[in-house]
Amino acid sequence: MHPTLVLISNLWQCDASIDRLKAEFDSLIGGLNRATAELAELDKKLEAVKTRAAAYSKEEREKTRESEELQERRKNTQRMIDTGTSPNYAASERQLAQIAGLLDGLDTRLLELMDLQETAAKEKKELEKEREKVAATREQLAAARSVREAPLRAEMTTWLAKKELAAKEFPREWNGHYEELRRKRRPALVNVVDGICSSCQMLVTPQRVVETMMGRAVHVCPGCQGFLLP
Repeated sequence: MHPTLVLISNLWQCDASIDRLKAEFDSLIGGLNRATAELAELDKKLEAVKTRAAAYSKEEREKTRESEELQERRKNTQRMIDTGTSPNYAASERQLAQIAGLLDGLDTRLLELMDLQETAAKEKKELEKEREKVAATREQLAAARSVREAPLRAEMTTWLAKKELAAKEFPREWNGHYEELRRKRRPALVNVVDGICSSCQMLVTPQRVVETMMGRAVHVCPGCQGFLLP
């Protein structure tokens, strides 16, 4: 391998390792943060469902009490009609009709409240189940972070020190080219198989392949611009 390519390879290995460690750390932190945020959102939804259910329950009690009072009034009015003690028969009949209408409305609303409470109970159960699952995931992620964070930081420190040395030895004439590959997130080192770049499938001239294989020169792929490996 050409000496210059060895230096390029050294820096690339450092950068690739640092990228890998950053990706793993970001995955640990990102996953944990997402699970934490999801838990908070589920808690908000649960609280909203509980608030609605409590409101439905309160209204049901109020409507039930109102219904009981109306039924008592109807009973008393009907008794006065039946016993002939009503001071105004026509008014009592109108009152009975009015009470019947009010009771019908209350019965309809009470049935609606029963359905709403049943729906809220189902939603609450589903949210609690989902929260339990997310909480377990968050616990696993927290445990994984606890196990991996220190080794990751230690390995990162090692690779950063290696990169510092590799960067000092890096051939300056290739610095701009290398940084452009990094900026575009392209592989810095590529293999050539049967005259074809394994990264972008571009045809590489036989002369470049031979000179690279024999370590005579440093060449890049005409397509992706990655440094050719022997």
